[in-house]
Amino acid sequence: MKRKTTKNKQTKQKKPFPVRLLLCILLGVAIAANMTLIFCFSTEDREDSGNRSQGVTETIVEIIVKDYETMTPPEQEEVIEKYHPPIRKLAHFCEFGLLGVLTTAFMHALGKGKKWLWWVIPAGFCLLYAISDEVHQIFTQRGPAALDVLIDFSGSLTGIVGMNLILLLVFHLIRKRKEKRL
Repeated sequence: MKRKTTKNKQTKQKKPFPVRLLLCILLGVAIAANMTLIFCFSTEDREDSGNRSQGVTETIVEIIVKDYETMTPPEQEEVIEKYHPPIRKLAHFCEFGLLGVLTTAFMHALGKGKKWLWWVIPAGFCLLYAISDEVHQIFTQRGPAALDVLIDFSGSLTGIVGMNLILLLVFHLIRKRKEKRL
């Protein structure tokens, strides 16, 4: 004879909230936001993009160049022209570096697969996005540049390596702490 079980609402335990799921969702949203930002910057035509980065360059130059405010306007323009290309490339490097960090964190949050996938999947994803970003620029009157793909991918790799090293260190410290408690 089968026994009927009654579910008592008081004894029913709540399942813990899946923190890993929340983390994956938040990282997915951050990745999508970063990709959207990159896409929007790539949508700008050459003049708008140049004006935006020129403004950023001026702000940075005012901070890092001693006596910038006391220079004559031609001297200031010369300094800005000198710093503009590397600052513009550094912006590419950083926006893709962030993409590398976020995709690596996402892979760790998933917590599945072999450890080498924590390196390969983010790298492949970022490389494909860097290439697609340059292809997208064909349609914005800016044109693609192989150098930009290399800069973007270098930024991604820097973010991926940095994030993996940080997370591996954190996991190591957590493991050591657990061993100490035992």
